[in-house]
Amino acid sequence: MRQTFSDLITICQNGAGKDTSTASQTFFKQRINSRAEFILAKLPSHFSEITKTFSTVEDQQYYHYPPNIKEIEGIKITIGSVDYTLTSEVSLKKWNKMNALSIQAGAVPTTYFKRQRDFGIYPIPQDAYTATIDYSIRAGGMTATDYTTGTVTATENDATITGSGTTFTATMDERWFSLADATSGDSRGSWYRIGSFTSTTALELETVFEETTEAGASFIVGESPELPEEGHELCAHGALVDYFLGFRQSPNRAKVWSNMFWTGDPDIKRSQAELSSKPWAGGGLLGLINDYRDRDSSQLIKRGPSKEDPRMKVWATTLT
Repeated sequence: MRQTFSDLITICQNGAGKDTSTASQTFFKQRINSRAEFILAKLPSHFSEITKTFSTVEDQQYYHYPPNIKEIEGIKITIGSVDYTLTSEVSLKKWNKMNALSIQAGAVPTTYFKRQRDFGIYPIPQDAYTATIDYSIRAGGMTATDYTTGTVTATENDATITGSGTTFTATMDERWFSLADATSGDSRGSWYRIGSFTSTTALELETVFEETTEAGASFIVGESPELPEEGHELCAHGALVDYFLGFRQSPNRAKVWSNMFWTGDPDIKRSQAELSSKPWAGGGLLGLINDYRDRDSSQLIKRGPSKEDPRMKVWATTLT
């Protein structure tokens, strides 16, 4: 079940014995985000991959990374109607040798090279080409509590959400929307990512609303971890580990929540044989990693320096 940032804060407060103090809430918010980033780093990178386009500049070789980047997964250059996929080069020695060669004008880019703050393209682009970069990002920090003011009309097979008494904002782009129970305020429908803000009384979902049309309905707009839904509560469990270790100085209670975070079992009473054969049996982060262990990144990484032929030649193609 999807959990919003507000839901996770509530889980933390309940797990801490109804601690709703301002200091504790500030602590929970920070640690929920830290644990979300930690969990995301343990999962295959397709959970965090996004794509953006940029334009190359004539005679410019190096380009700054997009914000919040973790790792480049691939780059392609589009020239005319043809896409050219670039190969990653990891050897600085070879990269320097490549750039020392004379390349004829109009050569098609073939390679990219990563540095600390930017990446290079070789051969140097000779025009303003459209480039596409696929990359994995770090978990974005959640800051906003749920927005529930007003009511909405959601129409079946329509992506437009129309509000009444609402004050939607542009910051709600890419948050999540769901109809809510008017009494409890909990989600009672499917969750939809918000594609764009239209006005203070209108939002566009990324996909059409697939449930029965409702008018004057209660709703939730909230931030949510970019993780599989079954892993959302782990962010709160991990935050509670940090709370009892540092904020409350209670190692025994920290251990219980640590067990919950890693295995889903607060006491880990399973036999040693079961733990050895199925360490994820109780769930937790180990279970989440196991569930998605066969889903890997499409990126092929050359970990060692390239083997270089002494007779190396670099071929170029002239575009016509």
